[in-house]
Amino acid sequence: MYIKKYDLFEYLPHRNNYGSIDYRDNYIHPVSLLLEDVYPCIKKNNFENFIKKQDVFQGIGVFEKVELVMDDENNLVYISDAYDDDYRSRIMNLTKSMILGFCLDGSLDYNIMTKDNFFHLLLSWDKYFNQLIPFILLYQDGKDWYDLLPFDSQEAMKKFVADHTKSETIIQK
Repeated sequence: MYIKKYDLFEYLPHRNNYGSIDYRDNYIHPVSLLLEDVYPCIKKNNFENFIKKQDVFQGIGVFEKVELVMDDENNLVYISDAYDDDYRSRIMNLTKSMILGFCLDGSLDYNIMTKDNFFHLLLSWDKYFNQLIPFILLYQDGKDWYDLLPFDSQEAMKKFVADHTKSETIIQK
């Protein structure tokens, strides 16, 4: 397996949540924000109903730091960073198609995944969250699938990342 992008999370008992522990260039920012900041809101407001309801917020959800756009026609989910207060106030009245357009023309920093991948990711996060796994690796593989892996130690997680982010060198003879 090849890991394109990743983020490392540690369970923080004082917050009853996970926090990112390693920021760098290949950080999966919007997806990380979704898990770290939006998931608790979803969980508090009945996680099971959120998962069952495929037409989330008529296809758009604007949270404190993240916005979700469901592209039903293409079975995709766009997750973009809405952290900036000025930016968030400007997008509050935009339609789903307007935000989707901004994602597609590169005006927004976003991650894209299939709806199946999106719900798989949320269900996996919920499972690990409920088990209070000490460390969780969020990664995007070479086929653009986002997934999670649990770890008992930060060292084991970092070693796994190091082993799976190395690019293979081609030796020419």
